[in-house]
Amino acid sequence: MEKALDTDALKSPNIMNMFKNKVASLEDENDNAHSCEKLKAIIMDTAEETLPTIEKEKSRDWFDEECKLINERKSRAYRQIVQKHYTRNADDEYREIRRQEDRYSNRRKESIWRRYIKILTTLKSRRCRDENGELINGNTEILKRWRNRNKTALEGKVIKLL
Repeated sequence: MEKALDTDALKSPNIMNMFKNKVASLEDENDNAHSCEKLKAIIMDTAEETLPTIEKEKSRDWFDEECKLINERKSRAYRQIVQKHYTRNADDEYREIRRQEDRYSNRRKESIWRRYIKILTTLKSRRCRDENGELINGNTEILKRWRNRNKTALEGKVIKLL
């Protein structure tokens, strides 16, 4: 499991105000340095200090039963090498099992990725909601919406998206 910042906590007015104040104070300190990288660092540091973290499970759709079996075989072969049973034959066997595991997992990952791409490309339309909750269509309208959303995100306006 990996940790991620809980951005839903920004819906709380207290946390949003604390976040805005902290970013503003750090921006004032670094007033003459407004490069994108420094601004990004300020926002990320502030987020890490003010937002709680959540446990996020890493997606492993590709890891199936066969992958688990190959992994166990590889682990057994590695343990045999480490436990002072090192021979050239054992080393070759371990390397072959490792190659098999890599080949199999890469094929599985690629097939999952291709499936995701196929799903994404078959979607007929992209939609989101505007400030009033109305559905909007079209790339230019959606881009304008995202531009406005990013401008207002730090002003404390919470916007619901589809």
